[in-house]
Amino acid sequence: MNRTLLFKYKPGSLTKDATLMLTFEKPTEKQLSTDQNLVAWKVIPLRYVKGSTATNTIPVTYSARLAFGSSQGMEGNIVYGETVAEMKEGQTVDLNLRDGITEWGAPTDITPATKLIKAKNNTAYYQQISVGTIETKGGSEIYNPTFLWKVGTKLTAEASFNPILRAYVNLGYMQSEFITADIASDQITSWDLTAQQPTSTWDFKETTQGGYTITKAGMLAITINWEDKVSQEVVNAVFANISSAITAKGMVFHAEHNDKDRNRRCIVSQEGCSCEMLSATLKSIISEALVKDGSSVMGKSIPREQMDMYWTVSDESGTAGENEAEEIYEGTAAWYLLK
Repeated sequence: MNRTLLFKYKPGSLTKDATLMLTFEKPTEKQLSTDQNLVAWKVIPLRYVKGSTATNTIPVTYSARLAFGSSQGMEGNIVYGETVAEMKEGQTVDLNLRDGITEWGAPTDITPATKLIKAKNNTAYYQQISVGTIETKGGSEIYNPTFLWKVGTKLTAEASFNPILRAYVNLGYMQSEFITADIASDQITSWDLTAQQPTSTWDFKETTQGGYTITKAGMLAITINWEDKVSQEVVNAVFANISSAITAKGMVFHAEHNDKDRNRRCIVSQEGCSCEMLSATLKSIISEALVKDGSSVMGKSIPREQMDMYWTVSDESGTAGENEAEEIYEGTAAWYLLK
């Protein structure tokens, strides 16, 4: 299984340099600790270039070739000097020590059959053992660790590798650095690579509030901001109606909570649909849901012309297919379609 994600960004649209970090889901059910850590699989610098109108594309490829690595040393928290054993599901391998140098034995099948891969520390000392992916680049095979264990003598590290890729921005880690902090709340998006097309395109953008979004080409991203007069009960009801109404239209909808669950970043998509049409459809569904739930919960009907007294939108942008970014902003036709 090969998956390539193409990350597109406009250097002139950033206000400062940014760094995109990608990590994989931890390959163990055990809690993270000082003896086992996530590792920054890829760290991608995204440079700000004042006045640039260019669009840069950065490919990231996952090959599904897995391996265990034995670190020959640590430079700070960077894992380096790997001795690698390529693995297949259901195999185990021993790490041995010969003349003061660690080396891997030949992988063997596990009985009974399993999807796990296992690495046994067959030396008399603690060893740093990692699991990661192998990619071929420029004729060379490169090992990129995704997870690191500190394994005691005669003990075994085992992994069930799930290709769930997670994205973070500006956390300050370097590639192949193991992560000591809890970064779960900093995630901006994730992908199940088994569900992705062999190649997909993703737009990286900085928002006007200084945050960042990653949306699939052909999607519309929009932040919905609710006024304080709208109760949380109404907000929850409206979003439930939005989700079901959009799904009924054969469209894809995803909402991310922020600002204590009131304001939400929403992503909506439909193949072959322009950003203006997506914008109009989403706003119409929100208005219809607010009319319905406003009447039932707030006890009064809300005229369409008064909708902006209850909710507004910001950071509205998207792309149409594989074309250049199709920006939606105040003053465009899409903005006024519901006026």
